[in-house]
Amino acid sequence: MANSHPCFAKTLLYTSPAHGGWGLVRVGMLVPESFQLFIAPAACGRHGAISAYQHGYKDRLAYYFLEEQDIISGSYEQQILQAVEQVLSRLAQKPQAILLFVTCIDDLMATDLESLTIELAQRFCGIDFSFCHMNPIRNESKLPPPAHIQQQIFRLLKSTDNQLSTVNCIGNLLPIDGQCELYSFLHSLGISQIKHISQCKTYAQFQTMATAACNLVLSPNGLAAAKRMKADLGIPYLELPVSYALDNIDQQYEQLQQALGKTSSMDLSVLRQQAEQEIAQTRQLLGDLPILLDGAAVAHPFALAWFLYQQGFSVAGVFAEQPTGQEKHYMQQILEYCPQIKIQPPRHPRTMLRSNQTQQALAIGFEAAYITQSRYVMDLLNDETMFGYHGVCKFMKMLRNSYISPNNLQDLINAYGLVI
Repeated sequence: MANSHPCFAKTLLYTSPAHGGWGLVRVGMLVPESFQLFIAPAACGRHGAISAYQHGYKDRLAYYFLEEQDIISGSYEQQILQAVEQVLSRLAQKPQAILLFVTCIDDLMATDLESLTIELAQRFCGIDFSFCHMNPIRNESKLPPPAHIQQQIFRLLKSTDNQLSTVNCIGNLLPIDGQCELYSFLHSLGISQIKHISQCKTYAQFQTMATAACNLVLSPNGLAAAKRMKADLGIPYLELPVSYALDNIDQQYEQLQQALGKTSSMDLSVLRQQAEQEIAQTRQLLGDLPILLDGAAVAHPFALAWFLYQQGFSVAGVFAEQPTGQEKHYMQQILEYCPQIKIQPPRHPRTMLRSNQTQQALAIGFEAAYITQSRYVMDLLNDETMFGYHGVCKFMKMLRNSYISPNNLQDLINAYGLVI
């Protein structure tokens, strides 16, 4: 089996105006009653500052800009302590936690962040500290920034002897849609509450996530956090990545029953039939309309492309970075059985040529829409709110709505608050 595709050869990168997502600032702001301090050169602060302003977080963020002499001397660790003291002296209300963001510089200089965390906690009692990394040089590492920040966020949880009949959803940035059958299914297995960090209004509520009986990892970016929580807090985890393939969803619900040691009385066959009907209705409406999708819309674009192709949709292209894990298998399936589906990394310079420009097409994701200038755009990023059979039904309805009522890409980008 081929490990890669020629299009993934190393080259210069192009960033389109439709590229982006939550960003580290917005992800970190999920921690309630927290404050963020960036210790970085001035040029590194642009992205986060704009994002904080757009999403209403500017009062929970500060920057300590490093100068060249600070970096060369390597003696700015003491300045971090002083910067925290300055921030606290100006805040009307003391935060419960402070996330300190460092950059690629600290990777290269091997700054001892663990010892700094201990010193900060001793000097500023009553405040929890965690260091996060804004280091794009590690984008292709085993722990890239989107995964590292989630790990560091959940490291703020304190160990407890209490274990309740609750589960945490980890990795997804927004909670699963309230209408999803997952909630009823878990309740039928004796789970009293399903928690997500975005629903915690106070730091004390956030700390209750440490009492969960299990973590459900719904996005790859949450796996490192779940592993750390198992090591630090003793919370087991189950990987349940968002999938739109009905057979995979069947298996996931079976996995849940096995992991929790109970059998559900829910009849999921009716929900599967509803999902099949939604798929058939959408396929009939769209007909041969070309469909393109990108890796910012969903975590597993090759798996989704293969599923849509198997369901009879006219998949024309996938814009995604080089796949890993099971995604390699789905890419190989596409290359072998449907080579007409174009595979292209969205940040490759040739995307500027728009050689695949197709006006009469439906794009799943902003990047695919921008690259191809598609007439129809489905407003989806990060699989937000999706899971299970309900997720498939919602996905199909969104496909139909984006075709029946076309959206303006620029308006969608502005509404979402993407920052390049």
